[in-house]
Amino acid sequence: MRKHNVKHGAHTLYSVSRYWCLIWLSAFAVIIPLMIDATATESQLPDGFVRLRDIDPTIVEDLRYATPENFTGARVPGYAGNACILAEPVAVALAGVQRDLRYQGYVLKVFDCYRPKRAVAAFMKWAARRLDENARTKLYYPNIPRGDLVPRGYIARRSSHSLGTAVDLTIVTLKKNTEENETFTGTSNKPPGPCNDQNAAQKLKEGADMGTSFDCFDSDSHTFSPNISRSARQNRLVLLRAMERHGFRNYRKEWWHYSMSLPGYSHPQDFQVD
Repeated sequence: MRKHNVKHGAHTLYSVSRYWCLIWLSAFAVIIPLMIDATATESQLPDGFVRLRDIDPTIVEDLRYATPENFTGARVPGYAGNACILAEPVAVALAGVQRDLRYQGYVLKVFDCYRPKRAVAAFMKWAARRLDENARTKLYYPNIPRGDLVPRGYIARRSSHSLGTAVDLTIVTLKKNTEENETFTGTSNKPPGPCNDQNAAQKLKEGADMGTSFDCFDSDSHTFSPNISRSARQNRLVLLRAMERHGFRNYRKEWWHYSMSLPGYSHPQDFQVD
């Protein structure tokens, strides 16, 4: 009788242990995929880099190179998602610009932030090609041969974007309904005509009138171009003054391009944008 009780007790203990083991395994089966999915969705950034939305989620993000609607006609290598990544001091400074502009009735909208080295290399490769010219991409450089874009300073062999210290952006009129300030992506970003059309930015819903659309490789995109409308000149100055107050410098051939010189950010990076 005693032997039977011992065996019965051992069997019961085994059953209970097996039951709890199955419970733990089931829990891990649910938790581990969630953990893997979280890390796959958003990779860890190098030290000193941050996602802009973690600093100021009110700045609109519309990364054109993460879509095919850009001057290359295809999604650019290195861009896996619509995420603005920057050196932390740059992101903090942009948040300051955003606060200032809100008092004037505007918010910022970014088109490009950190840019992987592989994207810069892809731009160089694209600029060197001659056989895939098409009417859609030609809208971004209506008056300049593609082969002249690099020597004339419209596409850079080395970019401060790869340091995380540069940003391409515009201003958007502040709307009472914040949902109206959502990102515009997809085919609506395709130029309806030449990028130096005086109403190009409005037709693309890019933001305020800037005289040209973003990434327009043309003399009209020079910050102080005399060929644009009065309202476009005023809007460019609003952006310029707000950015300069917070330590940014403008590249005079591109009204949208601003950068900062920062110690410790001198090595181009190549991690993926996601």
